[in-house]
Amino acid sequence: MIKKLSWIFFIFLILPLTSACLEINLEREEYLPKETLQAEINAEVVQEITQEDLFLYRGSYLLPQIFFITKVTKNKYFVWTALPSTEANYLLKVRGRCRDGLKFFQREFRIKKSIASFYKVLPKENFKNLKLEDHIYVALAQSFDKEVRSKAEQEFIARNDSCYHRECSTKQYALAALSFFLIRDKMIDNLLARQNYLTGNFYLVFDSDSQNCTVKTKSEFLENESSLELLGKQNVSIFLDAFAESKSIEIKINCQKAVNVSLLHKYKNIEKILKKETNKTNVTFWINNEGCWGKNFKDECDEESTVYAVIALKYLGREIPNKTISWLRDKELIMSKAVYYFLTKDNETLHILRASELYSGGWPKKVGSYVTDIQTSSITYFSLEEKSKKTESRLMALLEEASLEEKAHILFFIFRPEKIEPIVSFWPGIVKTKSLDSFNLILKNEGFYNATAEINFLNSSKISFLTTGTIKNFLIKVPKITTTTGEVFLESINIRANTEFGGSNTYSIPVLLFTEKGLENITENISFEEKEINKTKAEEIINATKNQTIQNETANFTEILLQKKFKFLETYVNRTINKKENFTITLRLANYYNQDIREVRIEPSLGLSTLISLEQSYFEKIGKNEKKQIIVNVQPRYSGIYSGIIVARGKINGNLISTNISVYFNVELNETQTCEEMNGTDCSGEGLRCKGEEVIAKDTFRCCLGRCEKEKKSNLLPFLIIIAVIVLLFFVYFFLKKKPKKEMQDILEEVQKKYKKRYSESISEEKFSSAEQHQD
Repeated sequence: MIKKLSWIFFIFLILPLTSACLEINLEREEYLPKETLQAEINAEVVQEITQEDLFLYRGSYLLPQIFFITKVTKNKYFVWTALPSTEANYLLKVRGRCRDGLKFFQREFRIKKSIASFYKVLPKENFKNLKLEDHIYVALAQSFDKEVRSKAEQEFIARNDSCYHRECSTKQYALAALSFFLIRDKMIDNLLARQNYLTGNFYLVFDSDSQNCTVKTKSEFLENESSLELLGKQNVSIFLDAFAESKSIEIKINCQKAVNVSLLHKYKNIEKILKKETNKTNVTFWINNEGCWGKNFKDECDEESTVYAVIALKYLGREIPNKTISWLRDKELIMSKAVYYFLTKDNETLHILRASELYSGGWPKKVGSYVTDIQTSSITYFSLEEKSKKTESRLMALLEEASLEEKAHILFFIFRPEKIEPIVSFWPGIVKTKSLDSFNLILKNEGFYNATAEINFLNSSKISFLTTGTIKNFLIKVPKITTTTGEVFLESINIRANTEFGGSNTYSIPVLLFTEKGLENITENISFEEKEINKTKAEEIINATKNQTIQNETANFTEILLQKKFKFLETYVNRTINKKENFTITLRLANYYNQDIREVRIEPSLGLSTLISLEQSYFEKIGKNEKKQIIVNVQPRYSGIYSGIIVARGKINGNLISTNISVYFNVELNETQTCEEMNGTDCSGEGLRCKGEEVIAKDTFRCCLGRCEKEKKSNLLPFLIIIAVIVLLFFVYFFLKKKPKKEMQDILEEVQKKYKKRYSESISEEKFSSAEQHQD
């Protein structure tokens, strides 16, 4: 018994020696290509960890990676590196000399393909070389990009085979209405005209001898009969208001003699003959009033065509008749059920949709099938309020090999432009600084699209524009900061990057802030000095920073540096607003310190003050491990981009601490207005420029909220000729001043006549040239 206890005691004695002596914490498990990897290493090692102990593997292949490392405490290290561009699974390996020998520790992470990369490979011009459907699909996927959309639309209008010039299918009209801007109303009119519904007017067109006929209009509920005296060729209106609830309407025509008669439908300026009968005395026509769409004009109902028509009209703010919604209820296709749920929020239909989602992600075309259908999956995902991450991952994987049509569906319905990620790399991955010190922050836009970066640190913020590939350095000067004990604060630099399309990403850089002893708090704002630099200059700044004394100082922190203790639980706010309707957003502000935070004040930055207000902006305290709700009232009045931060500031032991959340609103209220309705002037004519703000209106891309002016072309030739004449006259005068007055006068008159003639000829030629250009 004693021997067994001795063995147990020995095992417990050696256990600390054989347990893991090193732990790797990552900020996250997934990164985008070329982002900055940040890692925190807690290590009980007998020898300091250096750059030579850090390795990056892709599979079994060791990459030649440059790491940066700084020591934070006796046993805590912080590591960062700029990641490669290849999408794959990676291993970060760290070598540590533990008390029981040299060991390797590893942490797996993944670099995933960016959504932006799929948009980047889509055609941006020469759309006329694509098939008509591909032209529409490519424009659909990129309809958020005004420049690309404009090119695609102009080339679409120029195509002889486009829906602008000839008949298209219902699906093509629906997608064209979503894709294009200037011809949207025309596409919508064509959609509404071809709906199997009593929209517009119906006529009987007779071509016959004078005679009497009877016209009987009949449905399952109602029957009307009228006599008609024909006087030859004439149009007869059919009044169908009483038949609005009918699913179909039968029109029977009975004449004394044979007639030629057509059923004509007219909606706005779209007029079409639906059916025609010749040389008959008895004719029967049917009008479908189920609210559905056929593949072509007034065809029999087709599920897929109806789905696309409904999505387009609903997306563009048009009302969908109850008859159409009822028709969709029990249809066979899953996309029909999805759109029905989108319109009604019916729980039974939601249950069917959830149950039919495939295990691998996505939906089949019909219930009972097990093959992912991209169109069905995209539309169903779009229709559901609670989005499926499983389907997102599945369709992201299918994007690589998808056709243009499938790519357009996935991008438009799932990976919307507001999901296009900006990609920013930064240096350093952690900052050590002190009162009255300064440090460099280097940012690079690694993404495919231009971005803005909003940098927030302590009580200050800076917004910078980063074009693709741009490197910028920010020299950040810290004011005097004092605490009663001269302690070290754990703060953070929060960076929010945005694309112009609403996509965003957030990054956080821990800051160890060494303070001075004293009684004061922060007395002034942080100073940012911004400068665009090249790669060589960036390397110089990095190398120079390595030797700063502050890098060797250590603090006494046990917390994980990648986690902030006073923070908003939401990562950011990003909304696109299309209606002038007030609404609220709820934010949560948390305190994870072991003591109360007192005198907490919350306020929005200046750029948000005209759009939002806070219901409560002050709390006497937020207790430890307590969360407070912040209600934000949003009141959209005018279109524009509203961005900034909501800052929360409080005190712990008399010391000021702060946190913030980035906020971005894209308010688009004018897109459905014409230039005239916006009190603007169309400046799209050649040679016109806008003096004022130029915006996009419903009927033009160049609506001037000011006045249009003709561009003035400089014409210096007449003035140069006049100056030359004056100089020459002075020359003649001084050269011949000794000659008699009469002779001198004759010479001057001759010279004046000569140049007067040349000047007249020059003006005539100029007018002729201008007239020619005008004719061209």
